[in-house]
Amino acid sequence: SQLHLEWNPETVAALLAFAGRGEGVAEAVDAPAASDARAARASGNDDTEEEAGEASGDLKVVARLESLSMSLNEESGTRLALLAMKDLSADAVMMGGGGMRISGQLGNLTAQDTSTCAEAAYEMLGLRESEGSLLTFEYDSPSDEARAAARAAGAYDSSLLLRMSSVQVRYWHPAVMRTWEYLQEGVLGALVSATAETVALMARSVLDPEVSAMSLDVVVGSPLFLLPTRVGGSDGLRADLGRMSVRNSLVRRTEAASSVGGGGGAPLGSRECVLDAIRVAVEAMHLDSFGASAASVAGGAVHMLRDVSLDVLVERGIGPSVGRPLVVSGKSDDMLCELCKPAYDLMMKVCMQNLAGRGDARRAAEALAGLHASSLNTPEQKPAVASHIPSL
Repeated sequence: SQLHLEWNPETVAALLAFAGRGEGVAEAVDAPAASDARAARASGNDDTEEEAGEASGDLKVVARLESLSMSLNEESGTRLALLAMKDLSADAVMMGGGGMRISGQLGNLTAQDTSTCAEAAYEMLGLRESEGSLLTFEYDSPSDEARAAARAAGAYDSSLLLRMSSVQVRYWHPAVMRTWEYLQEGVLGALVSATAETVALMARSVLDPEVSAMSLDVVVGSPLFLLPTRVGGSDGLRADLGRMSVRNSLVRRTEAASSVGGGGGAPLGSRECVLDAIRVAVEAMHLDSFGASAASVAGGAVHMLRDVSLDVLVERGIGPSVGRPLVVSGKSDDMLCELCKPAYDLMMKVCMQNLAGRGDARRAAEALAGLHASSLNTPEQKPAVASHIPSL
């Protein structure tokens, strides 16, 4: 129940290339068996349909994983970052007719930056100290026939329940960009791209009322972003994004027939439309300082933003009212930003020393050091070396 992976780009690419050479041999070996199978189907002696009918019952899958960690290594052997998951469990039931029911939980998800400051690695992502488990989820989807009937009747055809605890992100921009660039390269980049496309496709299908009408009950604890003025630093800006929730409900409303159909002409009477009202709420957002920067200000931390709330409502037609135009509305409480001279100086430090950093700054510094050492060994080549020094 414990698994650790060492991801070395060149080694993985070599293994995939080696595996690719055996595909032709495997196809040649399997060709006679495939030919026999096609002949059996042509002669009517294939029992595949009967076996599929017998296997159409529910299938239950249970997965448990105590820990999964993955080390992202550079070609030089340097460890760039360490990703880890703990206490992962999932129960899935695949029902006949395309239905499924999935539930599970994830204890924690962490990411450590082990490259920027190798002697003092720090946690970029992880649970806040007051939390015990990262998330729990439940997804329920009946058979395809039942879902189609629910959509035609103007009802939800599936449901999602998700609870996510508060996470803490220590954001050092060069480290984040360096890790992101690593995830976009080579084999790992292809896997990340394929996963992103799959997630985007699923999201589009969920948001398309002609494909799905899902009941949503999502609550996310207050994500906390720490933006230090230096890597691993104890002072900087603290942004609490607030408690977030996404819930929806069915609303039946009588509207003019022209507005239901999306036309702009004179009303042709009235009709009842079925709306999926999705409400996105954000409560108690804060922006202040932390650490030595807060102690240096009279009265403690500077609260630049406090108790900011947002409420967004999205209304879309489902079922018979699927052609109704999408309506988005929002409101917010009064927003007051307090900014004093120390807070302004702190914001400028975060912007210049953190957010303006480049992902390849460390590599450029190493290249500069190497070129400098080379120039000391070969004095006659100093002009040529200087022309190739990368900009920082």
